[in-house]
Amino acid sequence: MDQFSADWVDHFVADLVVQFARILHTRAKAKVATIADNLATPENESQKSISASQMSYDSRIENLSKLIILLTNEPLYAPNENDLKVVALNTLLNQLKITNTAVINVTTPISNARLNRNKILYLAVTGLYDIQNEVKKYVKSVYGATSPEYKQISNIKFTKAR
Repeated sequence: MDQFSADWVDHFVADLVVQFARILHTRAKAKVATIADNLATPENESQKSISASQMSYDSRIENLSKLIILLTNEPLYAPNENDLKVVALNTLLNQLKITNTAVINVTTPISNARLNRNKILYLAVTGLYDIQNEVKKYVKSVYGATSPEYKQISNIKFTKAR
């Protein structure tokens, strides 16, 4: 094998390692501390880093797509197992994309409905939580704290979302 082919193989293997590491949620290379530890503080600042996990569904689909492209461009990749053939991997990739899109399409309206609900319940002054507090104060001031009217509504509990 000449030098060009050996370099190409090394590059291909390195690309495979990176793609598999992304899919399997591991690091291709060991994490190197980028910040020196300040010995004057109790915590170890050298351990702080930005996550590189890429574990969102979109990232996983993208990483699988990159792996398939890598395998497609490798003429020696010819597995015996049907599930590992490029055609089967592309079918899996398309199914994942369709399923992920379906989940997004269902999740977005639910998320928007929750936002609207929270505005109705917790918006300052006009939200249900603030209105019920004002109603209780008003009934207490008009009828008194020991009145049956106030006791009737004071037991109704509302909690504010954090």
